[in-house]
Amino acid sequence: MLRRVVEDYLESIKEIQFFLPFSSLLLLKGYYDIHIIHSSAEFGKDIIAKKNEDVNPVQYVFQLKAGDVNLTKYRAEVQPQLLEAAVSNLSHPNFDSSLCKKIIFVTTGIIKPPATLAFQEFNNFIRTKYKLDPILSVEKLDLVEDFVRYGIEPFFAMHNDPTFVGDFFDLYSKIKNSRALDSYNIEAYTKRWLKIDCSKDINRLQVFLEAYLFSALLYNSKQYYQAVLFIAALARYLSKCNLYPQHHKMLMEYLNLIVSNLTEDVQVIYRNNRTLADPASATGLLAIFKYPKICLHTLEILSLANLLDEKIDPRLNVIIAEVIEKERGWERPLSDNYAMSIALIGLSLIKSSENQLQKKLLNNITIWFCDRYSNMGLAPLGASEEEEFEQLLSEYLDGFCCKRTKSSFLASVLLDLAYLTDDPTFYESIANELRATSVITERFHVLNDSDIYEYDRIYNSFDPEYSRKYVGTYSRGIAIEAESNKISVRSPVLFFLMFLLRDRLFPTFIREFL
Repeated sequence: MLRRVVEDYLESIKEIQFFLPFSSLLLLKGYYDIHIIHSSAEFGKDIIAKKNEDVNPVQYVFQLKAGDVNLTKYRAEVQPQLLEAAVSNLSHPNFDSSLCKKIIFVTTGIIKPPATLAFQEFNNFIRTKYKLDPILSVEKLDLVEDFVRYGIEPFFAMHNDPTFVGDFFDLYSKIKNSRALDSYNIEAYTKRWLKIDCSKDINRLQVFLEAYLFSALLYNSKQYYQAVLFIAALARYLSKCNLYPQHHKMLMEYLNLIVSNLTEDVQVIYRNNRTLADPASATGLLAIFKYPKICLHTLEILSLANLLDEKIDPRLNVIIAEVIEKERGWERPLSDNYAMSIALIGLSLIKSSENQLQKKLLNNITIWFCDRYSNMGLAPLGASEEEEFEQLLSEYLDGFCCKRTKSSFLASVLLDLAYLTDDPTFYESIANELRATSVITERFHVLNDSDIYEYDRIYNSFDPEYSRKYVGTYSRGIAIEAESNKISVRSPVLFFLMFLLRDRLFPTFIREFL
C-alpha cells in the first residue's frame, strides 16, 4: 500500500512538486551541503550536493524531470541540460569544481526506448570527448524504493501509532474519491506537523511528502483551493521551524503554477461566454450555494499570489478585475468563513491601487451583509457548509429556525478595508450601514509569535460602539492589537497564515506592508 501511494505521488507531480521531497531524501541517504538551484541560470544543475565516498567528498549534480522521457523529450529537454551540467562548472557558490564530479539524471517516470539508446550514446560521447564518467540514471521504481525505505516505513515505525497511519490513509482515500475537504479539515490534519521535531531529516521528508502528495492529487483534479491550502500549511510548518525564507522561492513557484492553470481555466470559461456558475450547475439544487464559494475562492487564490509577489503583476490585476466585473457570486459570502477571503481580495486591490474596484467590492458585499443581518444574519466562523445553508434558509422554512447571529468577524473586515481606502466619507457610509443593522463587530487576536500558527490560545473582542468618525484607531479591536502586539514576524508567510487560518488578521503588518 505504501509503495502504491508513493507511485501515485510520482505519477501525478510536476517538477516543482518534487524538489523539496527529493532534497530531503538526499539528506537521509547521507548527502550534505544540498542546494536547490532550479532556475533559468541553473547550467543543467537542478540540485547540487556532496557525499563522502571512501572518505573523500564527491560533488554531485542532479538533473530532475517529471514523467516519462521519450526520445523527443530526451533530445529537446534532457540531453542539452545534461551536456551543460557535464561541461560547465558555473553554479551555486557552494559548488566545488575541484572535487570529483558525478552527474545523476532523475526522472519520476521511466526512460523509454529508443531514448535509452540515445542516453547510452550520449554517455559514450562525453566519455570519449570530455573524459567524463558516465551519467547515472534514477527512475520511478528506484525512487519508490528509496522513499519507502528511507522515509515512510521508518517514519511510521517511529510513531508506531495506528491512528496516525489511519488518518493518513483516510485523507488519501478522501482525496482520491473526490470527497469535499474544507480549510478546517486540512488545517486540522496538517496541525500535527507542528508537533514533530523539524530538526530530524526524516520528519522533514515526511512533511514534504505529505504536503506535495496531497496537493498534487488535488491540483490534478482541479481542486486548486484545497491544493493551495496544503502549500499554506507547509509554509506554516516551515515558518514555525525557522526555515521559511530559504524555501519561499519554491513555494511561490508552486503557487504560480496553480495560479497559471486557474487563470487559463477562467479564461476558457469567459472565451466561451460562460461564467463561473456554469461548472457548478452539475452539482444539483445546492449549486446556488456553490457559486459564491467558487467566485470567492477563485479571487482569493489570485489575490494571495498578488500579495506574495514582490512586484505588481499586471496579468493578475487584469484577471482579478475581470472576475469582479463579470461575476456576482462574490457579492454574497455565505458566512464569516469568507471574511478572510474578502480581506485578501481587498488587500490585493489596495496593493494594486484599484480604488474603484475596492469600493465596489465593499459596497456590494455590505448591501448583502446588511440585508442578511436585518433578518437571521450569517453563520459564524467555523460553521460547516450545512450550517451555512441552514442559517441562510431558516427564515423561509416554517417550524425551522436558527438562532439569529448578533456579532460578525466579516463586519470587522469590511470596516478595516473601508478604513484602508483612506476615504473618510466612504468609511463612514459603510460604518453607518452596518450600525443600522445593530451588528456587533468581532475580532480575533494573536499577540505573540508563538501563538500565530494555531487556533489555540487566541481570544476575541467585541466592539458594539465602533466610531462614527474616521479616526486613527477606529475600533477597540485595532486598539488592542496596537497596544498589546508582540508579534515580530514581518514575513510574507503571514499571508499564507491568513489563507490557512481563517481568523488571522495582522493590522500592524498590513499597514506596514501597504
